[in-house]
Amino acid sequence: MDKISMVGVDKAAVLAGLYNASKPLGMGFMHYDSTPMTCEEAAEILSQQTDFDYLKGRVMKVDLSGHEFDPWGYDRDNGEGAAQAIVDGIRETNEVNPVTSQEKHQVGTMEQAEEVRSRLHEESRTEHLGRNTVVMHLGLNDVADVLGPAVDRAMGDTPVMGCKEEDCTGTIDWTKRISLQTGCRSTSPAFPCAECGRLHWSSGEMVFNRQEGRVFLEDGCLVLRNEDGEIIDL
Repeated sequence: MDKISMVGVDKAAVLAGLYNASKPLGMGFMHYDSTPMTCEEAAEILSQQTDFDYLKGRVMKVDLSGHEFDPWGYDRDNGEGAAQAIVDGIRETNEVNPVTSQEKHQVGTMEQAEEVRSRLHEESRTEHLGRNTVVMHLGLNDVADVLGPAVDRAMGDTPVMGCKEEDCTGTIDWTKRISLQTGCRSTSPAFPCAECGRLHWSSGEMVFNRQEGRVFLEDGCLVLRNEDGEIIDL
């Protein structure tokens, strides 16, 4: 993978841009800060260090000591081409926290919160792969009492995302998690609008059934409505 040049770009802007679009992973929720990073804050951090594994809980995996950096680690956890897109955006607009980064961070944080919550009761175990190979699988049950509340706090700090339902001015309530069956043996979390009850996936996209029916949460029950707003059978 080619390295990304920072020539002609404020290195502090690069750090802030990468940070703002990234997400917390695993135990990173213990140190998570939802506040976006400014160029001024990034410059202060860079005066003390330039090699970042995690930064305030967000996965970084970049060394910014030179005039270019290897994006492999950052892209592995944040998506292929993510680092290059951020640097390109800074070159074009000088913005370190554009709407695209805000949405990417929010969705990534939501998805990782669900991942951590699903593993809070897993116990650590060892797996023997042959005579001389032992693999240790680390569970999270030993830290569930502190990690669980940290994830809950992170969700409470999740930036506001507006409802996508037409003519609704409400916002998605990330504290109300509804598990919807998406396959024979799989479920995915959905979240209602605090005003109209329209369900959204963690990506912020609205939930539809296979017949394009619109799914709402009303009085604690799932309700399916057609495009005219009429209730139809689930």
